[in-house]
Amino acid sequence: MALKLLANNNAKSVLAAGISASATVITVGAGTGDLFPSPVSGVSYFKLTVTDAATKTISEIMHVTSVSGDVMTVIRGQEGTTPRVWSTNDIVANMMTAGTFKSCLQIDNNLSEIKEAGQESVAEARSNLGIPDISAQPGDIKYTARSTAPSGWLKANGEAVSRTIYAALFEAIGTTFGIGDGSTTFNLPDLRGEFIRGWDDGRGIDSGRGFGSEQPATSLSPYVGAVNGELIVGQTDVDGEGPYQNQYLKYALTTGTTQGVQFYTVRPRNIALLACIKY
Repeated sequence: MALKLLANNNAKSVLAAGISASATVITVGAGTGDLFPSPVSGVSYFKLTVTDAATKTISEIMHVTSVSGDVMTVIRGQEGTTPRVWSTNDIVANMMTAGTFKSCLQIDNNLSEIKEAGQESVAEARSNLGIPDISAQPGDIKYTARSTAPSGWLKANGEAVSRTIYAALFEAIGTTFGIGDGSTTFNLPDLRGEFIRGWDDGRGIDSGRGFGSEQPATSLSPYVGAVNGELIVGQTDVDGEGPYQNQYLKYALTTGTTQGVQFYTVRPRNIALLACIKY
């Protein structure tokens, strides 16, 4: 969570004692600590500029994380400044700096500063406002009734794309759908002409399937034809001189024709839309 920036008007004093370039604790003039904000460590802070009393030049900006009386705990060398040795009576003040504007929102920018601060800041802002995140995340799939991918999306066509340009998507899906050239690209899933099936994920309904794997169509027989044959057993004597004289019989077997079995693949009614993946 970002720390809250504090400020007080007319918060100005001097160093009660000189400090080294590595010091993280400073003491201001007796009784002046109360002029400054009261930050809570890990929650809030304020900015302190230090000015050389002789040259009147500001050359270090500090962040103050806690105040106890006239003693302050500081983080040195902020906003591109360099920690240095300071002397007694050098001037300290709670003043606005160029970096302060980075913590401010310009009304005309319509919250673009939060977006520029990164996804973590965007998520925190939504949480603070109680706004659920209903936007698509990298790796999400959607179908569109347009023939081109909308802004922020790519066609899910198996193409090899850059690992750096589409870094968030690469972090989300990696090389699950192909390694690309093995170093600078990776493959998108190819959903052209495919139906989607929920991954089994250990349930056992579609066991043995790896995540992201393909599966061919299964041929099914709609019916098996009836078998119309029959077996007829006949008995005759062989030499015609009397039954059973030569002790063997001739058996006649006749059968009908079995109807062939035809196999089909199953395909429901469908409509072709464009599958896209969020990057």
